[in-house]
Parts: sequence; C-alpha cells; structure tokens
Amino acid sequence: MVIIVNSNVFINPAFQYAITEFMACKSSRHSVKYYDFYIMTIRALVFLYGEADIINSYKTMNEKGMGGFDVNVNKYGYPLSEINQFKIDFLNYYNIDMAEKRTIVKEKNKFLIEVEKDLIDMFFLKMQARALSTADINNFYAMLFTMDSANAYIKSFNLLTATDEYAVQNYFKIKLFQYENKIDFKAIIVNKLDMAIYNHFGIASDIVDKWTQSQVDSVNAQIFDYVKTSYDDPDLLNKMNQLLTTRRKPKIEIIY
Repeated sequence: MVIIVNSNVFINPAFQYAITEFMACKSSRHSVKYYDFYIMTIRALVFLYGEADIINSYKTMNEKGMGGFDVNVNKYGYPLSEINQFKIDFLNYYNIDMAEKRTIVKEKNKFLIEVEKDLIDMFFLKMQARALSTADINNFYAMLFTMDSANAYIKSFNLLTATDEYAVQNYFKIKLFQYENKIDFKAIIVNKLDMAIYNHFGIASDIVDKWTQSQVDSVNAQIFDYVKTSYDDPDLLNKMNQLLTTRRKPKIEIIY
C-alpha cells in the first residue's frame, strides 16, 4: 500500500482523526464516545508509552524524527517494520469504517483485530522490558475489544464489528500464557544446508543459528545460483561435496 503524505495530517488520516477525537473528549470520561475504537486505540498507546510521547509527537507533527512517534513506539523493542504495519492496519480500518458510514448495510471490519493484535504485541514487549503489575495487565486488557469486557459498548461494538469476536481475547490470553510460562514458540527453520557449506562461504555458525526462514531461503538461493544447482537437482549432493573439496574461497559475497 502506498500512503500519500499530507503535511497537514499526522501519519495518516486514521491517526489524525483518532488523536483529534481523543483530545476532544479527554474530559468526558463517562461518555460512550470515550470508548470509541479510535479513542481506545490512542488511549492504549498513551497507556503504553505515556501521553507526552504520543501527543507531543502529534502536536509537533513529528512522525520519524528524534522524539517522534516511531522512535517513541520503538523504545521497548517494537520493530520499525511492525510500526509501519500498525499504521497501515489502522489506516485500513479507518478507510473501511469511513466507507461503511455511507452505506445502509454494515459489514464487519477485519482490521479491528489486526490493530488490537498490534497493540497487544507492543504491550508484551513492554512487559519484557519492565515489570508490570497485575493491575497494569488488567487495565490494558480493559482497553481491548473483547467479549468479556465489563463495558457494554465495547462488548457490543466488538460483536458487531470484529470478524471473529473472540480473536482479540484469545490472542491476548495466549500471549499472557506464553509470557507467564516463559514459552517461546520459535518457528521451525527448514531447508538449512550442511553448516560446512555456509562456513565455506565465510558465514559463521552462530550467525546461521540466528537466521529466520526468509534468510535461509535467500542465502540458499544465492549459493545454489553460484553452484548452478537447485533442490531438484539429482546431482545436488555431488556438487556440494565438490564445492567443499576445493580450497579456493568462493568469488561471491553472500548477502543475508
């Protein structure tokens, strides 16, 4: 998705609208509007990073600079790539929501779940960085759109809008279980070559051990292209053995 930058809009129309609404109803905490999805999203960000980090970046229109939105949301380790995806998810939610306001028949909005998952991921990265109390966990969970929310508006909005009304609470509870039990469900990496082959190309074993599946696939493709082979090549094993028997350093720089 290409996001057109407007100098009068903070990040994208979704954030501009949500923060404007948040600022307008900060003093109306007992109103239904205070539990609107846009406002709850900003409230969650403020809870995670502090009002100064979120609202000041809006007031100064600072998205990517020092002290800006991206830097502040990144401070507990939330990757910049995920921050960009969060922006896209929120914009997608906004675009569908605005289009729905012009129709009689309302459709569900799948990006509600995506935005909520983004916020949950941010929360658990903060939990890893600093100790949070049970009250903190409960307060954050109360901001999510779940079917066990004590707030009737949140519960009904989730039922009417989410494509799976239980997805958000299930995602949160799985993440909490993993955190409390120190479970790390790492992806199984497939198609790794013999470590000697990577070493032959000057890549240390400790680096290979940290690769993601996409890095393994990318490096393997570069090696296969250099050797002129493929996974389907019946002579693959023989070609790799020949490669290892030569003492000459391969004339290629592997990018990973």
